[in-house]
This record gives sequence, structure tokens and C-alpha cells, in this order.
Amino acid sequence: MNKTSQIKRVVAIHDISCMGRCSLTVALPILSTLGIETIILPTSILSTHTSGFVGFTNLDLADETKKIIDHWQNYPRKINAIYSGFLGSIKQIEITKEYINRMKKDSIILIDPAMADNGKVYPIFNQEYVDKMIDLCKDANIVVPNITEACIMTNTNYLGNIQTKEQIEELLNKIIDLGIEKVVLTSVSFNENEIGVATKEKGKETIYTMNQTISGYYHGTGDVYASALLGAYLNDNSLSDSAKIAADFIVNAINETIDKEDFDPKYGVNFELVLGDLINKVKEK
Repeated sequence: MNKTSQIKRVVAIHDISCMGRCSLTVALPILSTLGIETIILPTSILSTHTSGFVGFTNLDLADETKKIIDHWQNYPRKINAIYSGFLGSIKQIEITKEYINRMKKDSIILIDPAMADNGKVYPIFNQEYVDKMIDLCKDANIVVPNITEACIMTNTNYLGNIQTKEQIEELLNKIIDLGIEKVVLTSVSFNENEIGVATKEKGKETIYTMNQTISGYYHGTGDVYASALLGAYLNDNSLSDSAKIAADFIVNAINETIDKEDFDPKYGVNFELVLGDLINKVKEK
């Protein structure tokens, strides 16, 4: 970055899972590595994330979150993007919506719905939470749902692990019809050998980025993906190029994880080992 460039700033609204790479513990290092000042707004503090660990602790910060936002009003700064992920409670969705509506005139809003996977809503959420999250997504410039979340958002029957291109196109158009300008749809797969993302901007053709399928489930990759996507986008890459950069980053991180002796998927992927490659790809314009 040259001396005359103004640093970009992101407000990242996620939980802090102290162990198990996800949420703010991946968003902060990835965005910071890409030269972006990352202002964190923690929604809760968990001892670990909620998948694969037993007896985790969870401290909801909804009351404190509102105080943090109110305090920030004394120190106005240009915010280039607001990026929300796992929010955890209806109250946190409402606080996030209020903050976004206050800031969205001058900021890019990227929302990862983070509420469902594998055809089902996460068991900790009820229908009211789902409805509130869908409403929040309508305030976004960019949404990054997986197939399950996109189906829920559009009242579409779950498409399963393998879809057709016609189904994906219809799903993307339904999301655009909600008033959302740009969609990056993850977990797209047309056969068992490939998985990837579909990028759709209103009025433009869909662009697909596919990679070879890697078997297994790797916790936190959605947060790693969305963070890399936003970081690349704020470094002046196109949305489709950013989607590809982020997808390749995930593949590299998984490959750096699965061959380690202490591999355990609940701890997330070793994205730290491939941050150098991410920087090179983002700056390759």
C-alpha cells in the first residue's frame, strides 16, 4: 500500500470462540493481513465453538454490544464495510440491523446468514430468529449464504448436496428479487467430484468457480471464506475474482490441515500457513 492510500476499515460483527478457528478469530487476522483495519463488535464470548465440543461456556454480550456502538458515535470514522456472521440471538440481530441502517449509506454491507447447513436450521435457532435474519439480509449489498440458507431465504425446498445449474440460477434470481444486489452462493455442486461457488450480480451473468471436492467436514471454513472474500473485494478485486481467490484459499488451507499428525476437524483449518499465498493473489491485479 502506498503512502497516499487510505486504509480501508471494516466493522466485523461476530462472536468470539476462544478455541476452534471461526468467527472473529479468523476474520481479524485475515482482514488485517490484507491491510484492512478491523474494528470488532463481539456478540458473545464462547470457550469453544458449538460443534464437536462438549460443555462449552457462552456469555451473551447483547447489552454491551449496544453500549459499544453508542460509544463509537463519539469517535466518527469512515467505515468501508460492515461484515456480520453468527449473531446468536434475536436481540443481536436487532442491534446489528439498527447499526447497519445508521451506516449503510456510506458502507458496503456483507452478511453471512450463518443459521443453517445440510438442509437444516441450527437447532439453537427458532423460526423467529430465521425470519429476523432473512429481514436483515435484505439490508445487505452482498450476501454469502450456503445452499441451505439460500433455500430458507427464498422458501425453496432444500436442493440437496448435488444441484442442477437451472436450480442454482432460479435460486440466485430469487435472492436478487429480495432486493439484494450481489450474491455469493457457497456449497454449489453439480457432481460428486466438484464443489464451489456461484457469484451473481443483478443484471449480470452468473460466474461459477469450482474446485475438486475434498472429503470431510472442516469447521469454520465459511467464516474463513467470507473474510477472505471481503478482504479481496476491498482490495479492488471484482466480486467474482474475490470469490475465486477465497475459494482457492480455502482449498489451500484444508490441504495444509489434513496431512498434519494432530489433525482434528473441530479445531478448524490451518489458514495461518497460507496467508502469504492469499496476499499474493489479492495483490496480483
